[in-house]
Amino acid sequence: MHSTRKTKQTLLSGDYQPLNSSVLRAIAYDEYQHTLRVKFTSGSEYIYFDVPKAYYEGLITAPSSGQFFDDKIRNAGFDYRRFH
Repeated sequence: MHSTRKTKQTLLSGDYQPLNSSVLRAIAYDEYQHTLRVKFTSGSEYIYFDVPKAYYEGLITAPSSGQFFDDKIRNAGFDYRRFH
């Protein structure tokens, strides 16, 4: 589901956690707004809304960040929008 919901741009590029993934380059989480920013290896960047912090942590610790992302975030129906 695509959303046009607005959010403050409180995350800076230095807040990103790099991932060792063929699909996901890096992620950042804003625990006050419960938003997850995802940079893909393709260069695209998306922001997902109302994501639990445990999912951010799961992306970091999962054996496959890409599979975790598909199962828990992309296919879970979180509102999102392209960033930039």
